[in-house]
Parts: sequence; C-alpha cells; structure tokens
Amino acid sequence: MAVSRPDYAFPISGWFWSVNDCNGKIGDAPRADLKDFREVSSRVNSGKWNGAINGWGDRLARYKEALTALNVEMSDELRQNLDLAIKQNRGRNLKAGAAAFTPR
Repeated sequence: MAVSRPDYAFPISGWFWSVNDCNGKIGDAPRADLKDFREVSSRVNSGKWNGAINGWGDRLARYKEALTALNVEMSDELRQNLDLAIKQNRGRNLKAGAAAFTPR
C-alpha cells in the first residue's frame, strides 16, 4: 500500500519502523559494511530481510547525504565504500540475496 499524503505517510512509516524494530537492526552508528542498512532497506522495500531493493545506489547516496547533514562522523573506510557503492550502483536495483557491496 502506498501512502502519498504526508500527514498519513509519516505516522504509518513510524509505526512500521517501530513494529519491525528497524532501529534495533541498523544500530546507532554507521557501519563500514552497511550490512544492517541493506537489511533494513530490503525489509522496507520488499518486506523481507534479504529481498530485492529498488534504487540501491540512490538509497546509498541519500544515506550519505543524511549522515553529512546530521554531522555524523564517517570513517575514511565508510566514506570510500559509500562513494564506490554509489558509483557502481547508481540507477540499479539490488537483487534479492545480493551483497550490498564488498568493503575494500
């Protein structure tokens, strides 16, 4: 079900996030491997913890923008991994079961 009205979308998103313990899955700090972020994105997108993710590169770019806007410190490894993954996945979907990216 898609909710296009912000006055409904926000509370429904909050309910979904709470019921599915998304905060518990992603943790409090960004991780260099982004495994938890991938799992949460998959759950939100497909309803499965290891399902397909639409627009994976765009999600990564927005994640990086959010970290920057919120003044979250990013390690050099995380920044490099994000930049590489964004470049490799821009405009692509991530298939079910696929690795988000391999840290270098």
